[in-house]
Order: sequence, then structure tokens, then C-alpha cells
Amino acid sequence: MSQAELYAEFLRAEGFRPVVDDAGDLVFKCEGRYYCVTVDDDDPLYFRLVFPNFWGLESEAERHWARIAAAEVTAEFKVVKLYPQHDDMQAATELFLAAEGDFRLVFERCIAALQGAVRRFCELMERGPRLRLVEET
Repeated sequence: MSQAELYAEFLRAEGFRPVVDDAGDLVFKCEGRYYCVTVDDDDPLYFRLVFPNFWGLESEAERHWARIAAAEVTAEFKVVKLYPQHDDMQAATELFLAAEGDFRLVFERCIAALQGAVRRFCELMERGPRLRLVEET
């Protein structure tokens, strides 16, 4: 069974309706938002779950503050990485598994970590991050 089939079978059993996108990854909706499981047939012990496009970046100033907030959240949350991609923010959990199929054991925790990190990022963007980069004068 391919990685995509393995992930799709699991997601369907959990009540999701995954679809394969143009890149061969699985996209599914959870609590009104889209998520993506990256498929890497060359590395079945690598698991990546992405929460894409959760915050649009409309100006260079917003992009600046988003990078600061992302650094703060990434330092605060285990496994989660936040980063800008084009004009949107992305969040991802990335980890190595001990055995194929172990993603089943961490899936719910990865979803919860992504949701918590995105919530925290949004809070920071609304009030301004605590962390400040040293800027050249």
C-alpha cells in the first residue's frame, strides 16, 4: 500500500474525506479548515501535517511582524513550525516516526498542536508579539 493510500485509509476511518491534490498530497477538512498531509514515498518514516494559508500577509509591515510572531510561537510550541509562504502564513508539524504507521499515534496531538500554535500566532498578531528583533539604525 502506498503512503497516500495508507494516509487516506486512516483519514477516512477518522471521519475525514481526503482528496489527493496536484502534488500527490492529501487534503482534508477539519473543524472548518483545510489541512494537508505531505506524502513522501521515499521516506515513509517522515510525517508532515500542514495547516496552510491561515493568515494572509497584506503588507511588508505585516510580514515583518508575522516573522517575529512566528519565531515566538515556533519557540513556544513543540514540533510546530510557522513560516510565511508567498502572501500567507503556514503552520506545519514535522517529525520522524519510529515505524511506518506510527502517524496514527500522533495525529490528534499534531492537529491540536497546530491549532494551538495558530491560535497563539493570531493572538500575537492582534496585540503585537513580545519578542522584538534588533533593527539596524
